[in-house]
Amino acid sequence: PMSEKRVVIVWNDFNWQPLASEGWGPLDTEKGAQLFRGLAQKSGVHDITEISRRQCTPDGIRNAIFQVGGRCGPQDVFIFYYSGHGDKLKDQDGDEDDGFDEAICTVDAVGRCNPGTWLRDDDFSMYLASYVKASTVIVLMDCCHSGTIADLGKPIWLGKAAASISGCRDDGVSYSANRTGGVFTHALCRASQSLARQGRERAHSVAAFYNQVLQEAMPLKAQHRSTQQITLDSADSTHPQSIAWPLMPH
Repeated sequence: PMSEKRVVIVWNDFNWQPLASEGWGPLDTEKGAQLFRGLAQKSGVHDITEISRRQCTPDGIRNAIFQVGGRCGPQDVFIFYYSGHGDKLKDQDGDEDDGFDEAICTVDAVGRCNPGTWLRDDDFSMYLASYVKASTVIVLMDCCHSGTIADLGKPIWLGKAAASISGCRDDGVSYSANRTGGVFTHALCRASQSLARQGRERAHSVAAFYNQVLQEAMPLKAQHRSTQQITLDSADSTHPQSIAWPLMPH
């Protein structure tokens, strides 16, 4: 069977009250998600599942990973994209060098957002590693404190070809490109277009893609006064040079 690319897009702009007046939003993440969805569609992806705003609960994300991941065959590629807030929580199980878990700032069923509603990286990585039947998993995180948010160093990832590219390091913040989506999202879409122009017929690795993202990000970071450091992480059993970057727009 042909390999399919299956994509989960999660974005939250926190545009409702009282979150907006508490300073959570509104973010420009809808624009970023739109850019990424366009990239996926132009790259021939037919299986795109999107959840947004109040759907971005821990259960909402878990169910999306469960449903889409369960449709994957081993030869498929599963891609998870998130644009929204990320933050840190005190580590509970001693698995973090810096004493903090990274977290996706998910909301609860009534739309509140606080440390008690967030999705810890321990749980997020467990969902990805256990529910996704594809052997290749790529995680793209345009949010703050996201460098190791997929916890790819954990033993649950052994045997998977898994890589994550994040807008910043665990101690960093991700910037917006002047209300048009995140700097990282813009850079990753431009990098995909650049690699496609260099030749769609040859495979470009995730490592080559990451280097291209860094190049595309330089003028964007200068323009938007961003100091973010886009980071690449991969599972211990794999090397980013041995994973093909799946999104090559026509």
